[in-house]
Amino acid sequence: MGLEIYRAAELRRTAYRDIKDGPKERNIDEQIEIHFRGGDLCSDVLGGLVPLTMVLRKERFESLRPMLSYEEYVRTSFSGYGTEYVDAVLERSNKSKILEYNRLVSDFNASIPRIVQEKDSQAVSVFETNITALFSPSMGETIH
Repeated sequence: MGLEIYRAAELRRTAYRDIKDGPKERNIDEQIEIHFRGGDLCSDVLGGLVPLTMVLRKERFESLRPMLSYEEYVRTSFSGYGTEYVDAVLERSNKSKILEYNRLVSDFNASIPRIVQEKDSQAVSVFETNITALFSPSMGETIH
């Protein structure tokens, strides 16, 4: 099913509850835009950083696990929404930022054994900062 057909179907049948204003009709574009919060990447992906924060707080480097790529995270997180919805989120995402995100994740994942061995909290913090910078409107100004 094409993205346009999916969006047209969603225009006809989407109800989204807004606590403040009561029931509110939203089309697929409006629903997807909620995940981006004005940026170029789906902000839900930042949830993947939560385990890193816990590693740093408790200094439990042995619990450090590889991060998912952007696409893997989106497909896993939104699997219950259906393939068309997931594809629409990925389509809306900035491709160059996805590539940079995936590069940072790949480099980080390759460094995990060293980070664990050296208990390198600085490497984890720099990774978090660089990933977070991708989600701001001015990509990469703070990327190290």
